[in-house]
Amino acid sequence: MVNQLAKFSPELASQTEPLRQLLKRDSLWSWGHPQEQSFQAVKKNLTSTPVLAHYCAGRETIIAADASNAGLGAVLLQIQPDGSRRPVSYISRSLTPAEKNYAVIEKEALAATLASERFSEYILGSTYTIETDHKPLVPLLTTKELYKMPPRIQRFRLRLMRFSPNVIHVSGKQQITADALSRAPASAPSEEDIALVNDADVMAKQTLDGLPASSRKLQDIITQQKW
Repeated sequence: MVNQLAKFSPELASQTEPLRQLLKRDSLWSWGHPQEQSFQAVKKNLTSTPVLAHYCAGRETIIAADASNAGLGAVLLQIQPDGSRRPVSYISRSLTPAEKNYAVIEKEALAATLASERFSEYILGSTYTIETDHKPLVPLLTTKELYKMPPRIQRFRLRLMRFSPNVIHVSGKQQITADALSRAPASAPSEEDIALVNDADVMAKQTLDGLPASSRKLQDIITQQKW
């Protein structure tokens, strides 16, 4: 992540020197005051200008989202006049106990959904791109019929319906920042996050409990729809 964003801040090279010393093969690994000071300086640099860009309406906007077994991470990017992709904002949070049991594709869908909701003040009402390194997720969030999806994925798709994303697949090499944010979560799930997880699980359970539908149940549904 630092290497990917270093081009936006010449100070990062000098700030990371105490940390890079620990990576040398013949170096005795010891975390002291210089390393801690370097670590804090790098974190501050990555979350301020010139690394972070100011949001500009009208510029192409991208959300790179990723999930790991530990957490969710995403970065809001905008294409600058010089063609570079500059970060505007980050999110990073750990998974709830329930979310840790999700399938990989469900975690990836959650990452894309959570990122869109957290960055809603930037993207609501405009088109943007979601980048994912999990290729099977693309049709699930774009073209696949809703009724053909697993219940939990349906829930995420419904939450995304108020947005206008273009979901594309990219290689893992392009997801370095989002991947790093997901593997080292910076915050715990909020009460709202936990409530949304519970809602999704309830919906999934209710759907599965209703299967298979009996002939009488199907007839009741048809009758209700005639009204």
